[in-house]
This record gives sequence, C-alpha cells and structure tokens, in this order.
Amino acid sequence: MLLSLFNLVQAQQTTQYHFFVTLPTLTDGVVNGQQQASLTFTWAWDSCAGALDSVGRPVQATSINGFCVYNTNLQVLNQDPAKLFPNGLQTLELRQGFGTTSQTTSLLPATNNAAFATSKTFTISGINSRPTGYYVISMTAIDGDGNFVAGQSAPFGILNGGTLPPRNAITFVSPLKGSLWGADAEYRVRWQVDPSRELPETYSLDLVTPNNELTVYRIKDRAFPIFPFDTVLGTQNPCNYTVWKIPASLQNKKFRLKLVGNFASGQTLNATSDVFFIGPAK
Repeated sequence: MLLSLFNLVQAQQTTQYHFFVTLPTLTDGVVNGQQQASLTFTWAWDSCAGALDSVGRPVQATSINGFCVYNTNLQVLNQDPAKLFPNGLQTLELRQGFGTTSQTTSLLPATNNAAFATSKTFTISGINSRPTGYYVISMTAIDGDGNFVAGQSAPFGILNGGTLPPRNAITFVSPLKGSLWGADAEYRVRWQVDPSRELPETYSLDLVTPNNELTVYRIKDRAFPIFPFDTVLGTQNPCNYTVWKIPASLQNKKFRLKLVGNFASGQTLNATSDVFFIGPAK
C-alpha cells in the first residue's frame, strides 16, 4: 500500500495541501459503541483546484480557515467540483493506534468518484464492532491541478467494553503514514502532547530508518524553535510544530521521525512517526 501510493504521487506536485477532518461532538472525545453504532465526519480542504471567478475563468486563490474560496482581493470564488478531485479519494482510512503500532482499515466506498470526494461528509457504521482504543480518520487525494492533498482527524476513542488505555504522551500528526514529502523543500512536523501530562522543557528530533533501529541524523537538537497553535486539526485541537528544510540528499528514500521530549530531571518522552517517503527535489 505504501509503495503503491509513493509510486502514484512521486510524479505529482509535492505541494502539501490539506484536508481538514472535523469530528462529531463527543463527550471527552470518546464514543460508546454500545450506545452509538455510527459516526458522521465532515471535511474541508485548502486546495485551490478549480477556483473560478464570476465569469468562470481560473484564478489564483487563497486559503482562508481551511476553505479555498477567496482570491487575493478577498472576493468569494466559485469552485468547479469536477476539477476538485476528479478521480475521487485515493485513500480514506480508519487508523487504530498511533505511530509504529497503528493499524489501518480502508473505508473507501464502492462508488468512489468526484461527487463522493467533494461531498464533505462520510459516515462510519459498525462502531459497536470496533475494538476499544484510539482512532483517527486519514484521507488523501490528487486534486485537479495534480497536487497531493492529505489530512487526518484529531484522535478519538471508541469504547466497547473495558477501559481505554492511557493516551500516548506524544502523538505525531504529520508526516502522515505513506506521505510523500519533497526533498529540498520545507514542511511542518506536527505533534500533540497529552494535556494530562507535564510538558517537556525541550525536544530533539531525529530522522530514523523505517525499522526504527538506526538514526540517520539529528534534524533538530535541544531547544530548537517550537511553535504552538497549528490548526490543521481544527482550532479546538491545536498542534505544536517546527519547520524542517529537507536536504536534497535524502530524496527517494523511506524514513520515520523520532521526537524526544526532555525534562530537567533527565526523564524523557518519545514518539515515532509512521513510515513516510522523501521524493525527488522540486
């Protein structure tokens, strides 16, 4: 699956537009499968594919709060649905767990076309048959301008008997599983820290091999710049992030990222991302 996705998108533009997946209202972010058998999600995107002016001419558009509906003069635009995601979604997955322990189930419907991809809603049934645990919805597509569009929801819990395990202290948000990031370009590395935990004083960020056994090199050392309030998961689920300029020498390889939170006491918290790809330089 990962390799096929890599082969598909490596010839595409590597601009990282996003889907913004909104969770339904849940008490403490948890759904009890014995009481609610389905969940409906909504999504938006910041891709500007198919943006048209009032007479139907293509225009250069600007993303506002996750919706590409304004031009640079803040005039409302129309979008041609046929140009948004003409081949439907590439992936729509329910992912259980985080990082190296995650397992995915495809949720693509039999009729996966442009109409479905631009419908902005999707319902998951069978919640009462899912194992107790934490989940995210992730999705990818190629838009009408050839850009790779990817995104995921904030984590949510499904409870079907027993109790939920403790949350991961640190959870990677990006890179996504199977993402293609272009060499010699800048990207945001995003993560969240369990709000019930004490916040680390500093972090370090390493690039590691897919089997997580060998550190390729240290990307960011202690006390590197960290920025809060990234809203890729929505304003109610802000992420921490740092910006990484990927060296051109890393192109056409698979990696993981490892983030370590450091405390003055010498204790640490750490998380490892899913496998992602670094493709050709732009």
